[in-house]
Amino acid sequence: MRQFLLALNLLAGGFLTACAPEPPAATLVSTPTLPPSVTYTISPSATPTRASTTTPSMTPTPSASPTPDPCDISQAGPLTILDDDTYFSFGPTSNEMDRALVAAYPEWEAFRQVVFTDPWTAGGVFDQASFGGPEYGVNPAILMISVMMRLNWVIPNDGNMYLRAVQAAKEMFPHYVAYYTEEQVRSAYPHIGNAATYSLYRFFGKDEDRLHKWCTIYGEMFGAKYPLKH
Repeated sequence: MRQFLLALNLLAGGFLTACAPEPPAATLVSTPTLPPSVTYTISPSATPTRASTTTPSMTPTPSASPTPDPCDISQAGPLTILDDDTYFSFGPTSNEMDRALVAAYPEWEAFRQVVFTDPWTAGGVFDQASFGGPEYGVNPAILMISVMMRLNWVIPNDGNMYLRAVQAAKEMFPHYVAYYTEEQVRSAYPHIGNAATYSLYRFFGKDEDRLHKWCTIYGEMFGAKYPLKH
């Protein structure tokens, strides 16, 4: 009897279980996957590195060498204050000589000498007197300064500059020829470098200080446009 009741209870329980409504199946909710954690490393802001500027070393500029004095009579070697070509050249013109002369000695502005019926200025006188055909020849500005130095730049009382200019040219030219053609003369004056310099050296009585002064005056008056040496 007890077994019967046990079996009956089991059947009843199974029936009730079968007839009872089943609970809805649980919906599996997927757990969202968290993204992997990201670790941020905050670097300190880069401080821009200032490019080092190398200050160029200041190389001292060598001071310019002084321009040698073309009239220096103490120069090493034989003395040459002008070229032979310059000695026979035709410049400056008579007008240029007048301007230079009057700028230094205004009293010469009114000077006139009548030669061959024409009134000549001082520049005109030396321009005409400087070349005498085959007898003599010398640059007119070289001649003018040479004669003026002898006159101490004073107008002579008789006013005859043409005669004095011709006489001076005739005095200078033979010295040039002697040095140029005679070995004996060159050997006797080894400290003189060429015929043109020798001509002036002898004209001034071998006075080197006068020669230097002549060269300096020429340079101031005409040297920029008509240099003594090329």
